[in-house]
Amino acid sequence: MSPEISVEEASEERKRWESAEMGPVGPANDVVLSKMAAPEDAPVPAPPPPFVTELGPVGPWAFGRTEWNPASGLTGVRPVVDRHSVTRFSPGDWLRHNEELTATATAARQRGDAAAWSAREVRRRTTAELDALHRDSSDRLQERAQHVWRWRAELERAAEVMWDEIQLLQQTPPRLHRVLAALAKAAAVASECIAVRCKRPDTDLIRDPAHDQLVKEAALIREVRNMTERCLKQAVEQVRADRAALVALQADWSCKKDCYRVDTLARAITALREPLVGVFQAGAAAVPERQVTPGDWELSTRRNIAAAEAERQRSIAFRTLLQPMLDGAVRDVRAQAARVDDALARNVALVARAVEHFDEQYRLTVRKEADTETLIESLRVAIRNTDPNLKTAQSRLHTRQQRVASENCRDPPQAGLLEEVSRVTTAATALDGQLRNSTNALHEIREERARLEACLVLKKKHLHLDRDRVLKLREHFPTAACLSGLN
Repeated sequence: MSPEISVEEASEERKRWESAEMGPVGPANDVVLSKMAAPEDAPVPAPPPPFVTELGPVGPWAFGRTEWNPASGLTGVRPVVDRHSVTRFSPGDWLRHNEELTATATAARQRGDAAAWSAREVRRRTTAELDALHRDSSDRLQERAQHVWRWRAELERAAEVMWDEIQLLQQTPPRLHRVLAALAKAAAVASECIAVRCKRPDTDLIRDPAHDQLVKEAALIREVRNMTERCLKQAVEQVRADRAALVALQADWSCKKDCYRVDTLARAITALREPLVGVFQAGAAAVPERQVTPGDWELSTRRNIAAAEAERQRSIAFRTLLQPMLDGAVRDVRAQAARVDDALARNVALVARAVEHFDEQYRLTVRKEADTETLIESLRVAIRNTDPNLKTAQSRLHTRQQRVASENCRDPPQAGLLEEVSRVTTAATALDGQLRNSTNALHEIREERARLEACLVLKKKHLHLDRDRVLKLREHFPTAACLSGLN
């Protein structure tokens, strides 16, 4: 313990401490408060008192020896300190310590004031900037949502018109299928008519105008059917292309719808207001890969709409071209069918007249055959009628040959009998010649009658095929409405 000091010494030491001046703690610029310079109206602290650099006297109570070390700091040579002393530091050290603590506290408060002011300014400016950024982001999101909504409306309109076009175009394949069915029926009728007319026998199997028109009709139907099949294939491909374009429009429309919902939801998110309050999202500020630019986004939408419109125009052009083609094909087929029917009608009339003609010839031939047979029978009767006269004359001559001597002379009765025999023989010979001629004529007439019968059979069969079968088949030929696919 240190020895006690007198009251007078303590009073003097107190006065000396109170009259001592504070040393400086260094320039205020040595302390860095923040990155922001202090404003002009910031409070300026009073300069600290100067440091005390001199030691007080060494009291007589201290034992030991004085020692000095260069590491002793600003106090210079310290007083001797032992285990019974409390005078390790001098009053100047104590004052300097207090002054340093006061200076550091003042500097800390100054830094706190500057930091508070800077924080308030930064908070005010940051709040203003963040509010402005929030408003700008909200406005941009609103503008973007409106832009997305406009393109969504454009896509919806394009999808609606494409849907209407698809509905119109989808009516084409069933109609073309009905046209092909009608053409198949027409081809079957034409082929059956040709096959039936090929059954005409013998000389009636000719290449007449009706046959030529039927062949032309079959060829025309084949061409129209090939054209219809190509149109059907093109219609199916066009429907598929239109549906693909519609799917692309609907997919883009769905993306725009989701984008509008997302942008609207993003604009509704706020910092503090309910019901949508923003939360921290790790990695949300990272830019996704393969993210397109607004120009590419709009260009993609324009391309989808342009591609769909191009497909729609091709579909309209196809439908516009298809109708005249079908009308022309139906008109040609029906015109050829009318020509076939007209040729068949003329041929039926011609064959009917031929049948009537040959029937009349047959009746005349049969009548002539009967007359010839009657004539032959009468000639035979006439020949037989000459026999009694010849027998009588010859018997008379034979009887008169029994006269003897000069009685057997060539008298007038003898001459008359000879002439009678000669004339009867000549008459019989003439009648026999006529009988042979009549018999030959009868054979020819019978041959002609047989040929007429065969010809009548051919003509009647020809007439039956054309009138009763071909014309009946022609009644099943499709109408213009069926060929157009309307029924």
